[in-house]
Amino acid sequence: MHVGGLRHSNSQASNGKTSLNLMETDVVSSLDTSVTVSFPQWDTLVQTMAGLYRSDKNDQPVPSVATSYHKSSDGKIYTFNLRHNAKWSNGDTVTAKDFVTAWRKGVSPKAMSGYNYIFSNIKNADQISQGKKAVSSLGVKAVGKYKLVVQLENPEATFIDKMVIPAFYPQNTLLVKKYGAKYGTAAKYTAFDGAFKVTKWTNTSEKWTAVKNPYYYAKSTVKLQKLNYQVVKDSNTAHQLFQQGSLDDAVVSGTTAQGLQNNKNLYYLYRSGNNFVKLNMAKGAVLANKQLRQALYLAVNRTQLSKKVLANGSKPSYTFSAPNKAKDPASGKDFATAAQPKETYNVAKKKLTMLPRLKSSGRMA
Repeated sequence: MHVGGLRHSNSQASNGKTSLNLMETDVVSSLDTSVTVSFPQWDTLVQTMAGLYRSDKNDQPVPSVATSYHKSSDGKIYTFNLRHNAKWSNGDTVTAKDFVTAWRKGVSPKAMSGYNYIFSNIKNADQISQGKKAVSSLGVKAVGKYKLVVQLENPEATFIDKMVIPAFYPQNTLLVKKYGAKYGTAAKYTAFDGAFKVTKWTNTSEKWTAVKNPYYYAKSTVKLQKLNYQVVKDSNTAHQLFQQGSLDDAVVSGTTAQGLQNNKNLYYLYRSGNNFVKLNMAKGAVLANKQLRQALYLAVNRTQLSKKVLANGSKPSYTFSAPNKAKDPASGKDFATAAQPKETYNVAKKKLTMLPRLKSSGRMA
């Protein structure tokens, strides 16, 4: 997907400014990735947290808290060496245990994020999420403070790529033990090991601030001093605030985006994410019928939806895999291309697919 946005052509840094005024489309309900997952949450975490690896300007993984890793000959065991100067925003040392803590919470059957599956292929992850094994059996362990060992079920070509995802970020073990369920619900119950730290925030805040983290291991590379966030749910409002100078970066879509196609400040940010509809397939529900779901699938014109309705640069989505993110190691083909169905939009076939459903419901003679 793409996100259509407005951004001033001159950067803040080049203008000598030390802060940015940014928007999110909704509140950040938690900064604990085992509780919830959303774009506003992940946007905030990317600015305030450091994982084993981070994405560089070419969207490639480069070392962050990890300085290097070693992969076993069978491709199933990764040993990460962690930097010794990584600190939490309260001054605590970032240790291998902090990753173990976060990953166990994320894979737990009690996790409410719906993102347990991202840990699949780490040893015992699926059984843990299903409640069949204890979280302590997850194939991740701390060897001293600065060595993290991860055991996989099978070799995984994209494992290091996944380490940039916020779901794999660490959590301060000491604070998790101290605050329990409160961890991640307010700035005072959370610690950050990234470039910024969140202040003046609770899980209902519509405005919050992130300031430069003095304990960040690469603080000398951070030029900004502050990020000011506010929730703006409407594209037209976002555009108006941008014009007024209240926002330095605004997300737009729909009719607002359509009217800004020639604006010099319009840009498209590529994000490897998907918008999709989850259907109720419970027994007895209308959409439990496979043929009806197939008909709905064939009725959606994704090209028209992305170009005419969203109008924010998004591309038609046919699979969960985003284009240009991962390749099949055997064939070398892009996963998104290889997995794309042969048929995606066919109104005539949609009608034929619905016939059995209509007949069975007694709506046809």
